[in-house]
Amino acid sequence: MDGSTTQTTSYSYRVSKSLFDDRFKIVVGGNYTTDANNDENFSQNLINDIAFEYVLNKSGSMTLKIFRHTGYESILEGEVTQTGVGLTYKKRLSTLGQLFWFMRARYRKQMRMFEEQRKAQLEKDAAEHLTSE
Repeated sequence: MDGSTTQTTSYSYRVSKSLFDDRFKIVVGGNYTTDANNDENFSQNLINDIAFEYVLNKSGSMTLKIFRHTGYESILEGEVTQTGVGLTYKKRLSTLGQLFWFMRARYRKQMRMFEEQRKAQLEKDAAEHLTSE
Protein backbone atom coordinates (compact mmCIF):
# COMPACT_ATOMS: atom_id res chain seq x y z
CA MET A 1 0.00 0.00 0.00
CA ASP A 2 1.44 3.25 -1.09
CA GLY A 3 -1.16 5.42 0.66
CA SER A 4 -2.54 6.94 -2.52
CA THR A 5 -6.28 7.26 -3.08
CA THR A 6 -8.22 7.01 -6.28
CA GLN A 7 -11.59 8.41 -7.10
CA THR A 8 -13.99 6.67 -9.43
CA THR A 9 -17.17 8.08 -10.90
CA SER A 10 -19.78 5.89 -12.57
CA TYR A 11 -22.51 7.23 -14.82
CA SER A 12 -25.64 5.41 -15.89
CA TYR A 13 -27.98 6.34 -18.69
CA ARG A 14 -31.21 5.18 -20.27
CA VAL A 15 -32.53 6.60 -23.53
CA SER A 16 -35.75 5.74 -25.32
CA LYS A 17 -37.22 6.73 -28.65
CA SER A 18 -40.81 6.15 -29.77
CA LEU A 19 -41.64 5.69 -33.45
CA PHE A 20 -44.72 5.09 -35.62
CA ASP A 21 -47.25 7.04 -33.49
CA ASP A 22 -45.82 5.59 -30.23
CA ARG A 23 -46.47 2.00 -31.36
CA PHE A 24 -42.77 1.05 -31.48
CA LYS A 25 -40.24 2.00 -28.81
CA ILE A 26 -36.49 1.43 -28.57
CA VAL A 27 -34.86 1.63 -25.12
CA VAL A 28 -31.07 1.64 -24.70
CA GLY A 29 -29.17 1.88 -21.42
CA GLY A 30 -25.69 1.45 -20.09
CA ASN A 31 -22.88 2.60 -17.80
CA TYR A 32 -19.68 4.58 -18.09
CA THR A 33 -16.89 4.47 -15.48
CA THR A 34 -14.10 7.05 -15.26
CA ASP A 35 -11.46 4.59 -13.98
CA ALA A 36 -11.77 2.19 -16.93
CA ASN A 37 -10.05 2.74 -20.25
CA ASN A 38 -12.12 3.67 -23.30
CA ASP A 39 -11.96 0.22 -24.91
CA GLU A 40 -13.14 -1.47 -21.73
CA ASN A 41 -16.00 1.01 -21.26
CA PHE A 42 -17.13 0.62 -24.86
CA SER A 43 -16.99 -3.19 -24.98
CA GLN A 44 -18.41 -3.99 -21.53
CA ASN A 45 -20.49 -1.13 -20.20
CA LEU A 46 -21.55 1.34 -22.84
CA ILE A 47 -24.64 -0.61 -23.94
CA ASN A 48 -25.79 -2.99 -21.19
CA ASP A 49 -29.50 -2.93 -21.90
CA ILE A 50 -31.45 -2.85 -25.11
CA ALA A 51 -35.17 -3.44 -25.57
CA PHE A 52 -37.68 -3.18 -28.38
CA GLU A 53 -41.35 -2.73 -27.48
CA TYR A 54 -44.26 -2.97 -29.90
CA VAL A 55 -47.87 -2.11 -29.00
CA LEU A 56 -50.09 -4.81 -30.49
CA ASN A 57 -53.50 -3.08 -30.28
CA LYS A 58 -54.84 0.46 -30.56
CA SER A 59 -55.81 0.75 -26.88
CA GLY A 60 -52.21 0.01 -25.83
CA SER A 61 -53.20 -2.79 -23.47
CA MET A 62 -51.09 -5.49 -25.19
CA THR A 63 -47.36 -5.05 -25.70
CA LEU A 64 -44.65 -7.33 -27.12
CA LYS A 65 -41.14 -6.74 -25.73
CA ILE A 66 -37.82 -8.18 -26.92
CA PHE A 67 -34.89 -7.46 -24.57
CA ARG A 68 -31.25 -8.10 -23.73
CA HIS A 69 -29.90 -7.15 -20.30
CA THR A 70 -26.31 -7.56 -19.10
CA GLY A 71 -25.48 -6.95 -15.48
CA TYR A 72 -23.34 -8.01 -12.55
CA GLU A 73 -25.47 -10.17 -10.22
CA SER A 74 -23.21 -11.39 -7.40
CA ILE A 75 -19.75 -12.68 -6.63
CA LEU A 76 -20.81 -16.26 -7.35
CA GLU A 77 -22.75 -15.62 -10.55
CA GLY A 78 -20.67 -12.76 -11.96
CA GLU A 79 -21.87 -11.08 -15.11
CA VAL A 80 -25.20 -12.45 -16.32
CA THR A 81 -26.82 -11.76 -19.68
CA GLN A 82 -30.58 -12.15 -19.90
CA THR A 83 -32.28 -12.31 -23.28
CA GLY A 84 -35.96 -12.85 -23.85
CA VAL A 85 -39.38 -12.01 -25.17
CA GLY A 86 -42.32 -10.85 -23.11
CA LEU A 87 -46.01 -10.32 -23.74
CA THR A 88 -47.71 -7.77 -21.48
CA TYR A 89 -51.41 -7.19 -20.93
CA LYS A 90 -52.44 -4.05 -19.03
CA LYS A 91 -55.86 -3.36 -17.58
CA ARG A 92 -57.05 -0.76 -15.10
CA LEU A 93 -58.93 -2.27 -12.15
CA SER A 94 -61.10 -0.49 -9.60
CA THR A 95 -61.03 -3.39 -7.10
CA LEU A 96 -58.65 -6.25 -6.43
CA GLY A 97 -61.49 -8.73 -6.94
CA GLN A 98 -61.65 -7.81 -10.62
CA LEU A 99 -58.24 -9.43 -11.01
CA PHE A 100 -59.80 -12.85 -10.34
CA TRP A 101 -62.96 -12.54 -12.44
CA PHE A 102 -61.95 -15.44 -14.67
CA MET A 103 -61.88 -17.79 -11.68
CA ARG A 104 -65.46 -16.89 -10.75
CA ALA A 105 -66.62 -17.36 -14.35
CA ARG A 106 -64.92 -20.77 -14.60
CA TYR A 107 -66.42 -21.83 -11.25
CA ARG A 108 -69.90 -20.81 -12.39
CA LYS A 109 -69.46 -22.70 -15.65
CA GLN A 110 -68.31 -25.85 -13.81
CA MET A 111 -71.24 -25.61 -11.39
CA ARG A 112 -73.69 -25.19 -14.29
CA MET A 113 -72.23 -28.25 -16.04
CA PHE A 114 -72.39 -30.24 -12.79
CA GLU A 115 -76.04 -29.28 -12.28
CA GLU A 116 -76.90 -30.22 -15.90
CA GLN A 117 -75.16 -33.59 -15.52
CA ARG A 118 -76.93 -34.22 -12.22
CA LYS A 119 -80.31 -33.28 -13.72
CA ALA A 120 -79.70 -35.54 -16.74
CA GLN A 121 -78.72 -38.41 -14.42
CA LEU A 122 -81.88 -37.91 -12.31
CA GLU A 123 -84.04 -37.92 -15.46
CA LYS A 124 -82.30 -41.07 -16.69
CA ASP A 125 -82.78 -42.79 -13.32
CA ALA A 126 -86.47 -41.78 -13.27
CA ALA A 127 -86.97 -43.10 -16.82
CA GLU A 128 -85.28 -46.40 -15.92
CA HIS A 129 -87.41 -46.68 -12.80
CA LEU A 130 -90.61 -46.15 -14.80
CA THR A 131 -89.64 -48.73 -17.45
CA SER A 132 -88.73 -51.32 -14.83
CA GLU A 133 -92.19 -51.20 -13.25
